[in-house]
Amino acid sequence: MASITIRNAVPSQDAEDACRVYSHFVLNSSATFEEIPPTVSAMEALIRTTQDQRYPFLIAEVDGHFAGYASAKLFYGRSGFSPTVEDSIYLDPAFHGQGVGHYLLGELVDRCRQRGIRNILALIGGGPSNVGSTRLHEKHGFFLVGNVEKCGRKNGELRDMSILQLVLDS
Repeated sequence: MASITIRNAVPSQDAEDACRVYSHFVLNSSATFEEIPPTVSAMEALIRTTQDQRYPFLIAEVDGHFAGYASAKLFYGRSGFSPTVEDSIYLDPAFHGQGVGHYLLGELVDRCRQRGIRNILALIGGGPSNVGSTRLHEKHGFFLVGNVEKCGRKNGELRDMSILQLVLDS
């Protein structure tokens, strides 16, 4: 059985792998509405900024191999939303279906709870068609708040987004 390790990201060490994984989804899916993959330096800056703001940026490793990442950031980027974060979770496709996402999201939820976060929102690109991300979040207690139809453009097509919420104990 594979050994799954969840740890804090080290920007200079993890940016390249995180960039590689995220870029796959930028180029090949509607999970994100970004259309241009970030640079490694942009990913490193994102990790640093997230951690500087005292939000978790976590790395999953399987038998020592980078398998994916999860992070939380202030929802909508405004201080008035400080009890609420938006999560992101991206796994290397080679590790899909192995329970890595389950452990990674579970740890992210625990870290948010420890930090006193009240709500975690998942803005799921692709809406209801992104079954994997939707099911992963639902298994952790997230519930559907709503679907926003044709709110984003990807590869020239309008796409939906689902909003799921997890209310944490205060």
